[in-house]
Amino acid sequence: MTVRVSGVRATIEQNEDELAQEVARNHRATALSAYGNLVRTTPVDTGRARNSWTVSWDFPNITDSQSSTVVQQTLTPRSRPGVIWFANGVDYIRALNEGHSRQAPTRFIEQAIRRGIPEADLSSID
Repeated sequence: MTVRVSGVRATIEQNEDELAQEVARNHRATALSAYGNLVRTTPVDTGRARNSWTVSWDFPNITDSQSSTVVQQTLTPRSRPGVIWFANGVDYIRALNEGHSRQAPTRFIEQAIRRGIPEADLSSID
């Protein structure tokens, strides 16, 4: 016995599109979760370091905010970003991360990212 089923291609393609959209939403939510952790755990004196965090796909977006307003980030959903970049352009962010503030633990950056992305490979922190 054989059964011929036609019209399956459209259903499969629709399922693939829906899956790609869900993956993109998941990537964006994961990146924004880690970004939120970074912002919340960054020590604050003037707010400059906290406001200078950016998150982007595939290449770093480095800024140094001189304002005290919150920098909002948006990521355009993509199905498979190669790399998620978290960047901060203030010249003293490395010192803060190395423990020069009593407000945050040493390596707070790595800890914040790992809370949002536990499987993250942080070997290329610069």
